[in-house]
Amino acid sequence: MSQKKTKQSTYQPPLALLSACSALLLMAACGDATTDTTPASAPEPVVEAPIVTASPQELHATRVADLSAVRGAIEAYHLTNGEYPSTQENWRGVAFGHGPGANWIPGLVPDFIASLPRDPALGETKAEPQYIYISDGSGYKLIVHNASDVALLEEGGAFAIDPVRPETGYGVWTDNMVDF
Repeated sequence: MSQKKTKQSTYQPPLALLSACSALLLMAACGDATTDTTPASAPEPVVEAPIVTASPQELHATRVADLSAVRGAIEAYHLTNGEYPSTQENWRGVAFGHGPGANWIPGLVPDFIASLPRDPALGETKAEPQYIYISDGSGYKLIVHNASDVALLEEGGAFAIDPVRPETGYGVWTDNMVDF
């Protein structure tokens, strides 16, 4: 009598995936051994030293990714609330104008985005590159202000050169906010 041979599966999950999952589980279970248990002191200042190691292309790619994430959060807020997060037509940024620091667009964190990004080249002055936002509730404008990478912007891409700041700004806006 002949016996049927059963084919055994030879699938093995990728080792890198297993290693990553194991590391995450271990960190979650054990915590960070270097965690400081002393009471927290005064909060760190919002503005940090600029990144100086990024190439212009890397800086531009980071900015485009950041603007895309923030734009998605703004549009999700609009779908949920029927209006854009309003700043009462005041510009806001991490270190700009009436900006409240890390949460420079009201109402987005944490429901629509985990945290708002800061320009990777932002230094300690308001004149340095940073992301800024303005809205009257019916429209908005989100731009990189004082950017040095405007020339790297792809024509016809998701973001446009700011007509008010053609040499130093780009981003996205609704028609009613183009002139801000």
